[in-house]
Amino acid sequence: MLVVIAIIGLLLAILMPAINSARSMARKADCRSRLHQIGIAMIAYVDAQGQNGLYPDVAQLPSFTPERPSLVTVLAPYTGESKPSFNPC
Repeated sequence: MLVVIAIIGLLLAILMPAINSARSMARKADCRSRLHQIGIAMIAYVDAQGQNGLYPDVAQLPSFTPERPSLVTVLAPYTGESKPSFNPC
């Protein structure tokens, strides 16, 4: 019985780095996808502005410039989703 448990432990020790690597790659892919969505939303915003074609004037730090909207508020209509795509990676 102890031999079987030792073999299972050894197999798990071998597989854990591969599983962690796969998780890391999945997180990176998710982050790239979110950044891509934000980039597409930014392009859609600029296109919607017409001839002006300016990037949004938003607050860099909402606590210091509360009169300006946040980037999340401005680009949310252009993402096709609500705010989850703006979560940090």
